[in-house]
This record gives sequence, structure tokens and C-alpha cells, in this order.
Amino acid sequence: MMGKKVIILLVAMLLTVGLCNGSSRSVLPLTVQIDGKTVNAPAEMDIVQGQVMVPLGWAAGQLGATSVLWDQESRTVMINTKQDIYNLEKLEWYADGLLQTFTKDAEQSILPLPDNAQNMKFSYGLPTWRLATEWEFEQTSFFNPAEAFTIVIANEDIDYHFEFCQNTFSIHNDHYYVPMELLEYIFHARVNYNPDTNILSIQTPDMAKTKADINLVENTVIPTSADDALQLWGRGEQTRNGALQYLALSPQLRQEVDKDFFVHHQNWVTGGSSPWVGPITIKNINKITDSKTEYTIFFPLEASYPTHNSETERMVIEKLPYSGQQGWFISEIPQSSEYGIINGKYRSTGLYLNNSSISVPVPSKWTFLYSDNNSIMTIEDEQGHSIGACEELDGYYIPNQREILKDKKLTGGAGESHLLLLMYQSSPASVTQKSWQEVHAMIPLQNQHWLDISIKLSSGDNVEEIQADLKNAIMGANLPIS
Repeated sequence: MMGKKVIILLVAMLLTVGLCNGSSRSVLPLTVQIDGKTVNAPAEMDIVQGQVMVPLGWAAGQLGATSVLWDQESRTVMINTKQDIYNLEKLEWYADGLLQTFTKDAEQSILPLPDNAQNMKFSYGLPTWRLATEWEFEQTSFFNPAEAFTIVIANEDIDYHFEFCQNTFSIHNDHYYVPMELLEYIFHARVNYNPDTNILSIQTPDMAKTKADINLVENTVIPTSADDALQLWGRGEQTRNGALQYLALSPQLRQEVDKDFFVHHQNWVTGGSSPWVGPITIKNINKITDSKTEYTIFFPLEASYPTHNSETERMVIEKLPYSGQQGWFISEIPQSSEYGIINGKYRSTGLYLNNSSISVPVPSKWTFLYSDNNSIMTIEDEQGHSIGACEELDGYYIPNQREILKDKKLTGGAGESHLLLLMYQSSPASVTQKSWQEVHAMIPLQNQHWLDISIKLSSGDNVEEIQADLKNAIMGANLPIS
């Protein structure tokens, strides 16, 4: 009798230790079913806070991966698949944007969804994975931020991939085990664990139903007014949801997004976690025709620190036929920002310098590359050729060995500025005599500093076009909001 009590006590103690560690094993053996069929599963699949820890490589093979590669140096798992990730991701971001709820205070600063975008009913059950798993596991031994690794999933046929850092896992026999809900995020599977029967059920995605729900969304959420299109676009920027922005675009612009490198490598996420898009206001309305209007919108970029930049966007919203109906869509974007899913002719670019910061609209094909000290940047064109420079000056002065050919004063967004045409002439003492022309935009910054954006002219360059580009930068410049 005494021996039985000792055994019962020992069992209870072992169960208690297991629960304290966040893991347990059911008396029944774990059964794994994929699309209703039982499959052979590896051992050591612990149950942690209702989550089955599944071996990542094995799960990838079961769910359609064509290869799983591990790079020890970068601690990266590269998963290649033939899945239509683009449309699977699009549907989930539609669902996230149309079903996501916020606190009452947060909703007051976010543009509302149009009426026909509310209370959407999806015919296909959607995954519920919302990154909650990471937070739930923080108190267990499976949360290992110091040993985190990167997961990359890609479909090379459509050049689509996304990557993320995973820090909730365990290791058994050199294999990484991850929470079952991660399979929803990576492979868009539907996952359920029944603790009573100890059955893990995994349902692979149904592409026919996925595309049916995409069509449901796109044929239901058709902007019925210019305001609807603005609301979808703005809310998408504020919530960093490119799929909501996509719904505001004309069919022609959607085709551009469908093949855009950014979307295929950023997982429909737009903008940045900080700073983020603040309250959006309409700055100007220019009616072109009864069915076509250009809007200029403005928003601050909010962050935890008190001083931040602001952004201005311009877009043309037009009444167009769509799927047998009429809708209002963004058909042109003369000026975009870094927070949209698609670039316009010009893109507002935040320049963060040593002593100041400013946002200026520049041609979207230009790229600004920072130097080590942030005081000067190189400007490259879309082919990666250096075409100019951007420099913070501690006062207004003309660079050495430059002669002023034209000086046009303009009052832009940052104050009185100068649009200059300069001639560079090497010094007489120089062994090689060189000369060329440059267009400069000199824009005042805070504390008597100036921003000098310069483009070196080459033979064949359209001087008037480059002057127009830098004039646009001057007129659209925005200084930080204090």
C-alpha cells in the first residue's frame, strides 16, 4: 500500500515538473493527420501550452516544399515551394485589413473602412495565426531570442519570397521544432490540435477556395466614391497593409503591383514600424473633369520622439468600369511616399542628416545612398549609375570652382530656396582640364543649415526636365514638425 502511494506521488511530481516547464505529453500517442489522412510523424513532438511542437523540415516536406536548406553561417532555413504564395498572402492580408479591429482611441486616428468593406464574410476558413504565439511562449524554455534563426520561404517561379525571424523553438537531434501555428503563417495551412484525442489535424490550403474569396473581396469592395478610394488607401498606409491600398487602385495600377519587386519581397507590408503614418488630411482638391479629380493629402510621421517629418502625396482618382460595375479608383500617382505600395513619378523621401532632417519629393527612379557620416549622399539612377549628390551645408554657399549661370529664387515648402544652374571648371593648375554643368536645389534647413541636391549634367540630358525635377523637390519640401 505504501509503495503505491510513493509511485502515485512520484508520477504527480513528474507531471508537475512537466507542466512547470510548459510542456506535457498525452497518455495517448500523438496522431498527425494531413487532409484527413494519418501520416507517420517523428517522435519528441511535445505539447506546449496547447501547441504541438513540430519539426520544421519534416512539416515543410509534408506541406509541399521542394527543398529545405540550412545555412549555418547566417542561421537561415531556406524553404522553396511551388505554392502560389502571392495569392495566398493576398487573401490573408485582405482578411487582416478588413477584419482587424482596433481600440476606440486608435480607430479615431485611422481612416474608416468604406461601408461595403465592413462586415465581410469569407467563404473559406482563414488561418488565425496573428503572431500571438511568440508572446504566449515568452515564459517557456522554447523562447530563445538569443539563438533566433531566420526562415525564408520562396517560390522561385514567380520570384516571390518573404523572411522573418523565429525565436520560439526547441531542438531534438539537431532538428528544429516550432509551434504548430507557425505552419499557418508559413504554409497557409489550417491547424488544429485536439487534446482529448491527441490528434493534430493539418489541412493544406485550397487554392480554388482561396481565389474564390479573393474574387469575392475584389468584386465587393469597389470604391463607390472618391472618398472610399481615399479611405482604403489611407487606412492601408496607416495600418501598413498593402492589400487595402491595392483595392483602391485601378486595374492598370494593380497590374503594376502584381509584378512589383517590392511586393514580391515584402509580404504586402508597407512603411515602417517607426515612424508611422499619422492622421491623414486632404490638403487640396483639383477637379479635372466630372469623373476625374486630383487630391493632395498630408500626414505627419509619428514616432516616440517629439520631432518628426511629414509627407505629402498626390493622386488622381477616376470613375472607371470594373467587373460590370462603376467604381472610383486611383488611376495616377504624381507623387507618392515611402508608405505606399506603389511609386508615383515622384516619391517623397525622408532625408536624415547630421543636424536636421527633411522630406523632399524626388523622381522615384533616384536612389539616395548614405555615406558613413550622413552629411553627404550619392544619388544613383535606376541603372545604378551615380548622377549627383545630396549634401548638408553649414551655411549658404556655392561649391568651389562653380560659376553661377542661372539663379532662380523660389519659395517652397521649407522657405526661400534657390534653383541654380552652375558651371564646374577645373582650376588652371589642374593637369586635366574639365568642365560640366550642374543643376542644384538649395533648400534651407533648421539652424541656418542648407540642403544641396545636385545633378551633374551629361551630354544628352534634358536640362529642362532635371530643372523641373529639382523645382518639384523645392516646392514639395517638408521640414520636421516640432
